[in-house]
Amino acid sequence: MKHTSFISFLVLSTICHASGNTPPRVFMLNPDHLEFVQTEAEDPNSVFADDLKALYARAEEILAKGTVYSVTATDDLPPSGDIHDYFSTSPYWWPDPSKPDGLPYIRRDGETNPERDRISDRKPLESMIRDVGVLSRAYYFSKEEKYAGWAARLLHTWFLDPKTRMNPNLSHGQLVRGRNLGKAGALIGTRRFCLLIDSVGLLDGAEAWTGIDQAGLQAWMSEFFDWMMVHPFGAEERSASNNHGTAFDMQAVSIALFLEKLYAAELLLRYYTFERIRTQIEPNGAQPEELRRTKAWNYSVENIKYLFRLARMARHVGINLYAFHPEKKGDLKSAIDFLLPYTTVENNWPYRQITEWQPTRFALTLQVARAVYEDPALDAVAERMGWEQPNLEEFINMPDPTRLSQSEQQN
Repeated sequence: MKHTSFISFLVLSTICHASGNTPPRVFMLNPDHLEFVQTEAEDPNSVFADDLKALYARAEEILAKGTVYSVTATDDLPPSGDIHDYFSTSPYWWPDPSKPDGLPYIRRDGETNPERDRISDRKPLESMIRDVGVLSRAYYFSKEEKYAGWAARLLHTWFLDPKTRMNPNLSHGQLVRGRNLGKAGALIGTRRFCLLIDSVGLLDGAEAWTGIDQAGLQAWMSEFFDWMMVHPFGAEERSASNNHGTAFDMQAVSIALFLEKLYAAELLLRYYTFERIRTQIEPNGAQPEELRRTKAWNYSVENIKYLFRLARMARHVGINLYAFHPEKKGDLKSAIDFLLPYTTVENNWPYRQITEWQPTRFALTLQVARAVYEDPALDAVAERMGWEQPNLEEFINMPDPTRLSQSEQQN
């Protein structure tokens, strides 16, 4: 990547609607930043030239691979007997060694049972969302229809084709053998729908993604949204006091915005997300529900990432979660400050982390925080970690550069 300072990136982000086109309909990505990169996509001296080259290479690999994904691409039926129902097993549940048949399974927090992906729709769903994300970005920046065409094929196969589509529910996700036929935690498996929805927004105008396709996907998401809101699994996840509850808000708000249910999105944020910030973050920024887990770093970083995604979406209904400060409680900035010292010093993390240390999990959220909060400590950590210059993905995720001063953060 060509060298530029972080302040230069903030200056770049003030260039709005440079292409003269209608900005893409996205809710977490920054449409102005997307447009700026699009105008520079042909320039070999662009600060993002290397990132774009890598993006196109990944898109070409997806085209060459030619893989499509579907819940019907298996002979293993979910408990319902309907091959169109999403099916997965809960990751941290294992056979009971004291029982001849291992049933009922017992929980080992943070330790993933390899059975999870032997019979599961989890990986195909994640792969589909990942591939659509790459292809939609490649299409948006290059306007090459081949990328949009394959992204549309993937979306059709998973959501729209009657022969291969997924039913809009998760009634048999995260099954625990010997205990249930599915559980509420299944909703964590679709948390990346918020990413998919923004990817679909980048396909607007493509020949391969028509108005009929858009309406079909909105109809599917509408049914799924209704299922989330009325099914007991949805109610249980909505009331969860940890990252599961935050993930529920994240996908529910995203889908509400996609369906133009702005009042529903605002209610979800004001009634649930405000309360999550009040209850999940201590005055010192600690997230107790995540710190008690066996992968305390991963869960702490993931939960604050979800809250920052919600903050980006909240701007669409006039809510500034970045500046929300519950009385005598923590907030988004204090959660960042709590994690910041441990980004570069692994051995000082005083909580359990039974899997590999991954400081890069924090990179994107840190870049967003740098754009929002005027704090030299954030810049110093980014410099030490070699993250001073945002990459393409970080830049298009950065919010508008209305940075909150220290005095604003404290009010």
